Amino acid sequence: MAHSPRETGSASPRGSAPHHRLWHWLDRNIFELGREMRLSYLPPLMVYAAAGISGLTGIVGTFFVKDYLNLSAEFLAALAFWAGVPWALKMPLGHLVDLIWRYKSGLVFLGAGMIACSLFMMLGLLAAPDAMAEVMPATPPPITMAPGVTGTESVSTGCR
Repeated sequence: MAHSPRETGSASPRGSAPHHRLWHWLDRNIFELGREMRLSYLPPLMVYAAAGISGLTGIVGTFFVKDYLNLSAEFLAALAFWAGVPWALKMPLGHLVDLIWRYKSGLVFLGAGMIACSLFMMLGLLAAPDAMAEVMPATPPPITMAPGVTGTESVSTGCR
């Protein structure tokens, strides 16, 4: 929408001063979001805000657990991987639950049982780290070579 120099008070060749174009862009793209905000949007926004904040505090928690329990970084990375698997499977499992919704009571008990098992594992990790280290050692076992292999031979990839 072009304005005449008389309307904008500017003789800019594009029809408006740069600060007017910037204000119009901000109004159209940023401030319009606030005007379209409804009270019903607030609960999901609060959930996403809480997830973001917990992600930031989770970093501090990871360093505290690493120092408090004397765990290696690779053990914590493995622990984070296994803790993240349910979030990665959330969408495909959500679709599966939608397909078998008539068995929802069994699914609720299955989910509650899995949560209880994971809580007991975390409690065991905090209460008895030595016993938990026997189940899942913090350092990987040594790599052994096949008989007759010294490890100094070059590996052929089959590509020439």
